[in-house]
Amino acid sequence: MSRIAAIFDIDNTVFSGITEGVLIKFLFRKNKIRFKNYFVLLFWFVFYRLHLIKDVSRIREYAAKLFKNWDIEETKELMNECFEREIRKRIFPQSISIIEEHKKRGELIVLSTASFNIIAELYKAFLKADCLISTQLGTSSGKLTGKIDGLINYGSNKVKLIKALSKKMNIDLNLSCVYADHISDVDLFRVVGNCIVVNPDSNLRKIAEKNNWRILSLRGK
Repeated sequence: MSRIAAIFDIDNTVFSGITEGVLIKFLFRKNKIRFKNYFVLLFWFVFYRLHLIKDVSRIREYAAKLFKNWDIEETKELMNECFEREIRKRIFPQSISIIEEHKKRGELIVLSTASFNIIAELYKAFLKADCLISTQLGTSSGKLTGKIDGLINYGSNKVKLIKALSKKMNIDLNLSCVYADHISDVDLFRVVGNCIVVNPDSNLRKIAEKNNWRILSLRGK
């Protein structure tokens, strides 16, 4: 028997902001990354929010290199600290309520994000989600390699990875729903039966209205 899933993007859908932006700022304050690296990534995040950057692969690869040779367990401790201090308080209360409603209906909760798995896994645990699709950082001998292992979960890759998960978990995408906020998620919206566009900009709002997708406005605490 097929299952129904509720698929959630994270940034600006579950979380108010960009996870990596908060994480990089946190790591800079902890003296874990240099100012040059912090500035480059901050510059990218601004351009991304303005929709001036479409291909995120190079910047994701750049960010991954910052973690080269980091001890995995120590990195997990840093991620936990960042999540508890900076991220948890900025998770939309409405998103938590919506997720709980989907759980009551017996639907699988799937988080799909371009964020690195080392931080995305904490969302999965906090929200008690069933599945997580994220960008995987490579590991070797207890350390991070500084490379990305597999696909960056963004744009068309999100579609590939959600289709692979649906096949593995016997999910009927036509009966499922997806919540997302970014123009890069349009391909994902087109393969899922029920689309909820969260806090869209003007361009995505036009596409949503043209396709009769539901529009949802969420606000932080």
